[in-house]
Amino acid sequence: MCKKIGEYKYCATYCIQRGTVPPFLQNSFVLHNYHTGDLFDMLDIPLSPEELENIDKFHQQRYKLEEGQLYM
Repeated sequence: MCKKIGEYKYCATYCIQRGTVPPFLQNSFVLHNYHTGDLFDMLDIPLSPEELENIDKFHQQRYKLEEGQLYM
């Protein structure tokens, strides 16, 4: 989708990097337990080809919820 974490506008990191934390993220463990400057530094790291491939594989997996159980 994107080469850098936080570029995709429909993810939490996009909002966090722009200083607009939506209500559903305001109680986030990460936001409460990590220094924002460190998070921004970490989120500015470009994704490696391997990371992009792993994310692509993850998104290609299909999951099925049946009677409260999650199946691949």
